[in-house]
Amino acid sequence: MRAAALAVAVVAAFVGVMYLRFASDSVPGQPPGAAVGGSQCVVFRNVSDAEDPVPARTCGAGALAGVPPAIQPPAPTFTPTSLPRPDFLHDTVVHRLGMGPEVELPPGFTLIVETGCTQCDGPTEGIVRVYRDGSGAVRTDTLASAEKLQLAPRIVQTSKGTEEYPSDITAFAVDPDGSELTAAFCTRGLCVGGGGTADSETTLFRSTDGGISWSELGRLAPGEFMIRGFLTTGSVIVSAYIDGTQRFYTFPNREELALPPPLSPYWQLKPLSGDQVLWQTDKSQLLRSDGTVFFDPTGQTVIGELLSDPLATMSVFATVSSPSRTYIAELGSDGRVITAYSSPHFLLLGAWPQEGLLFGN
Repeated sequence: MRAAALAVAVVAAFVGVMYLRFASDSVPGQPPGAAVGGSQCVVFRNVSDAEDPVPARTCGAGALAGVPPAIQPPAPTFTPTSLPRPDFLHDTVVHRLGMGPEVELPPGFTLIVETGCTQCDGPTEGIVRVYRDGSGAVRTDTLASAEKLQLAPRIVQTSKGTEEYPSDITAFAVDPDGSELTAAFCTRGLCVGGGGTADSETTLFRSTDGGISWSELGRLAPGEFMIRGFLTTGSVIVSAYIDGTQRFYTFPNREELALPPPLSPYWQLKPLSGDQVLWQTDKSQLLRSDGTVFFDPTGQTVIGELLSDPLATMSVFATVSSPSRTYIAELGSDGRVITAYSSPHFLLLGAWPQEGLLFGN
């Protein structure tokens, strides 16, 4: 069950699977045991360079399936337009992504899934494991939640007085095989990085047996917040604003990470495999620790996490948002775009378990 555990952030347990063959436009078949039907996931597949006039298919029956042909609305008219090409693509061939048929959860994979209203104004409520048991049935086990860890409601002082709220998950990290997990719970006040209440408290819990049992790793002070992802085994990254300056350090040993030059008013830290990190500036450039530019999205925005190559070749996948499209770019060890995929819809990558297979939503 731990052979291919993946950390995938999803909305309402909606998982997308992208099967990509990097050497050509062709697409491999569905994984062994996959069957059309069910509602576990949606598959994104390469399509031709021609614009597809059919709306992208989503889970479930079409909204117009029961409407008699005589009263169906007229088909929409599509006018081809020439979309500007972001400069970061250079001369890279861009493959368009289309929605494929539904498939069941592939056998041999275990998904570590974030539940709740992620990527919106709502909190993360839990972390669950989704997998197939010995009989082939899909099972969902709750690994971490306020109820699972028996956390008391957190106390929040508001304009209405003292109120109680559930202890929400503010961040989590999962190692590649799914055996070690760290989850950060807001256990008092409002825990918002750089803008929480003065009485806020974040409690970190750690599991070394795949989420079966948990122990407290430590507590963060007001203004401190955990970054997603491990730096090394047993060590997560925490950020805080100290005297108006953003700082990053490891936890629990609290070794500070040196910020790269030049100075940026705002940093995001992107952990990679092999104890490597990239630093994202306020202009969305990705810098190495020595300050040299690894990747410049040339005016576009890098969103979400960076996915490290499972073969440890130092290539990464990045999601880049532009005003008209979302791009998934594979970056080589020198930051050059090797392969790129595009979609007019919002996409966000979650895990890269093996060559040719990405999980996201």
